This record gives sequence, structure tokens and C-alpha cells, in this order.
Amino acid sequence: MGPSLLVTKNCRHGRITYLRTDTYIGRSLELYGEWCEGEIILFSRLLQPGSVAVDVGANIGTHTLALANLVGPAGTIHAFEPQQEIYDILCANIANNGLRNVTTYLAAVGAKDGTCRVPQVDYSSPDNFGAVAIGQGELEVPLVPIDGLNLARLDLIKIDVEGAEPSVLAGASSSLARLRPMLYVENNQSEKSKDLVALIRGMKYRLWWHVSAYFNKFNFAGNPQNLWPRNIDANMICLPQEAVVPPWPLVEVLDGTEFSSLRLAVE
Repeated sequence: MGPSLLVTKNCRHGRITYLRTDTYIGRSLELYGEWCEGEIILFSRLLQPGSVAVDVGANIGTHTLALANLVGPAGTIHAFEPQQEIYDILCANIANNGLRNVTTYLAAVGAKDGTCRVPQVDYSSPDNFGAVAIGQGELEVPLVPIDGLNLARLDLIKIDVEGAEPSVLAGASSSLARLRPMLYVENNQSEKSKDLVALIRGMKYRLWWHVSAYFNKFNFAGNPQNLWPRNIDANMICLPQEAVVPPWPLVEVLDGTEFSSLRLAVE
């Protein structure tokens, strides 16, 4: 990947290098200086200095940088990214922002230790590089479980893995039972939604929908152009059943089939 594919600019949460060919994350950073800011706003209400979080599917680090700033020097972020080229950009972004509280892993996260196949991606052609699914492909990377980190504290696990959420959760079962972290889990595949909801509920969690539009009218660049008027990310914020629920205006998840109505609500 040549340097001509890379752009670096000042963004809301730091100085970020991104791929000019990335049709969503890169394009959003170019136009707005941020990516899915609604998610980060929620994290700012849930984390505090000293918190520990795991970012599964960190990509180039748009959220990793924000999380690192939220938890401060006393906190820790563990960031996982399986695409070598994307991982290299992630590490550069962490270094260029002087962050010493982030540990990065060139690895996929799953149910147990092993290896995983990932596709060889042509980063010179425009594409959505944040939507690359793992499990098959030409390259091999380590596969590790969150339980293998043996953390003494864990406040949040953010999971964005294009449908592989059950495997990530299986590999974190001991940590979930022992440390009871909050979960922030992508849930926008209708055919898998109901089973994912049942799985997390079975771990004694309550779930709420959190819908984040790609466009934020209060974006860092002050750009009024909405490039994606119909695009949203549907995620679930999940709290242990025993936790005190914050006073938030979120809709509790019923059975996981409500995605279409959530989309209508933001159109």
C-alpha cells in the first residue's frame, strides 16, 4: 500500500491517517472530521478516567482514539484489528497522538486460541474496508479469546465484527461472568439478530437499541452536506441485569427484530 493512498488530517479526536479509498470511514473523516460520533457520545457517558475497554474490530482507530482519551492515562484500551494494512494505520494513529494507554493486537477475536483466515484486500480500489468479514481468505492471522487477556478490570467491550459476535462473546464468557462489563454490540443483520439477543440475555444482561446515523449535523468540520441521509448503524448497549440503568431515552430490545422500525425512525 503506497503512501499516495493515505491522507492525514486533524479530526475531532486527534490527528488521523486514513485511506482515501475507504468509502465510509475515510470519506466521513474527509468530509466531517469524525466517524459515527453518536457512538462516541454514548461512550463518554459510560466511561470514566481509569476505565478499561476492549475494542474488537478497531479498524484504523477512530473509536480507539476517542476511548483512549475518555479513560485517560490511568485507563487502558485493548484494540484488536486483523487486517495487516489497517492495523498498521491503527498503530500509526496511536503513536502520532502520543497515546500510551492502548495495547494493539494484530489478531481476530474468537471463542478460543487458534488462527483465522482473512481476505487479501485491494486497498487501491474504493471499498468499505470496515465491512471486511473474516473466516475465509488468503491470509492467516492469530485468533484469540478475550478471556486470554486475564484482565483484572473490564468496563466495556465494543464488538464490531460483521456477524461474528457470538464467537467473540463465547471467548469472553469467563470475563463476562467475573467482571460484568458493559457490552456495545453491532446488531444490523436481521437474520442473526434474534439469536444474538437471546445469547446476550442468557448471560444475564439487559439490552437497549442505540442507533447512530452516519451524518452528524454538529460534525467537527461544520459541513452541512449529508452524504448518507438513510444510513445508520444499529447497535445494542447491554448492561448486567444487576446494574443501575442510567436515565437514557433508549428503546429496550424486545426480540431483536425491530431493526426496520429503527431505520424508519431516523429517516
